[in-house]
Amino acid sequence: MLLTESKLTEVLTEGMKYHLDTKTPLYENVYRPGSEAYFSTIKQARHLMNKGILTELCLEDMELLFETEVGEYGIFEGKKVPLDFPMLNEAVVVTEPQTTEYTQAWNAAKQNEIIRGIVEEEARKKNMEPYNAWLEMASKGKAAGGAAYTVGASTVAQYLSEEDMNPDADVSKVMPILAEFMQEGNKQYVILTGQDTYREIQSEGTDVWVVDLTIYQEESKETIAEAKYQGKEVALNKPKRGGSKAYYVYTRNPKTGKIIKVSFGSGGLKAKINNPEARRNFAARHNCPAKKDKTKAGYWSCRLPRYASLLGLKSSFGGYW
Repeated sequence: MLLTESKLTEVLTEGMKYHLDTKTPLYENVYRPGSEAYFSTIKQARHLMNKGILTELCLEDMELLFETEVGEYGIFEGKKVPLDFPMLNEAVVVTEPQTTEYTQAWNAAKQNEIIRGIVEEEARKKNMEPYNAWLEMASKGKAAGGAAYTVGASTVAQYLSEEDMNPDADVSKVMPILAEFMQEGNKQYVILTGQDTYREIQSEGTDVWVVDLTIYQEESKETIAEAKYQGKEVALNKPKRGGSKAYYVYTRNPKTGKIIKVSFGSGGLKAKINNPEARRNFAARHNCPAKKDKTKAGYWSCRLPRYASLLGLKSSFGGYW
């Protein structure tokens, strides 16, 4: 998106300035969909485009500005209504979050010191901007290599208080996005977007979107360290090929503090490591989400794709199973 400033004769809205300065597409609008600021930003963008001042738009923005009248209003049954903008009926309808909602969720998430720290650490590892790291973590389900999953609203209701609703967030009737993380040894949830929706469905089985940051906190504790096993220097939590089974790994038993060797895997999954259906079946068969004990073979078998590069396996999948 490029603005020819020499031809500009009007004052830009704050929203328009933001999108130009950050090079953020309009379809990832910084404002809550349906808000006055949301509509005014799109309306001004269309006006500038028609004057030939706003150019080099992405395909999605061109479709938004050319093929819709979002940002304009009309009169229906004597009432002013927004055009080409889907409205919620009395029933709450939620779907998988859209990019705008992930953006809104990040604006709320980065206000939380723990969540921001987890995302920034992941961003450093991958040499990415924190926002892009957040999108990669939050927008993909676990089976696709991300951290998100869906769960019935009633399942997490017990963990949430009114304070967790984050009433200052500028989002209402959208798919609730929650962050899950550990704080002082306890699992915590906080609603980042969709507070109003959540209030209506919290006693129901309707799905909410949860970003599981505990897996990144867990990973940060698994940093590869040197230790001794039977008098020999070994690397901890770094799987290798060989041993009595397909692979083995040295890890510390948290109960005794001793270094142990865990053998795991038959090698059967490696041929299907890039097959999503095979991974899902494997995860279901072995109940992988429940495998939390690093001293057990199941923990490492379920996380084989994560260590593919260490084991010489070719994998396009970087998740847990």
